[in-house]
Amino acid sequence: MHLSPGRVHLLLVIPFALILVFKLKLAKTTLIATGGMLLGSSLRGNIVGINNFYQDLRRNEDRYLYQLSTGATHMEAIMPYVRKNLRAALAPSLARTATMGVVSLPGMLTGQILGGSNPFVVVKYQIAVMITIFVAMSLSTALTFLLTTGVGFTEAGILKKSVFTGKEG
Repeated sequence: MHLSPGRVHLLLVIPFALILVFKLKLAKTTLIATGGMLLGSSLRGNIVGINNFYQDLRRNEDRYLYQLSTGATHMEAIMPYVRKNLRAALAPSLARTATMGVVSLPGMLTGQILGGSNPFVVVKYQIAVMITIFVAMSLSTALTFLLTTGVGFTEAGILKKSVFTGKEG
């Protein structure tokens, strides 16, 4: 079985979030709702991160190749691009988490308060949901960077042109 970042969520992050953070049973209804939130948010981070990562490497290919030629390992040479684009991918989620409750009230929070739930309990759950989404997105995006480097580069560390064209060769 191929280990994709989405499967990593299903195996690690979602059970952790449901059992330890939210103290819920691992039932179909909670798994589908929570899994959908985490996977949807992570997909957004992956798309932004991977697109920017490979475009950035393509723009700075000479600098990347220079680092390789001066003795840097493949990981050492790509790490500045990973850091920069991981920050770019996570910035919207971090901003949304930071302004939650001050600038915007997410739907779950508003619905629960209007439904008569204790606002303090609802806010705690919303904060836990936002942090869980941020952690899942961070893990997923970082793993996606690392897992795609196996297919995006040759054994010598050269960026494959097929990453951009979709054609082998």
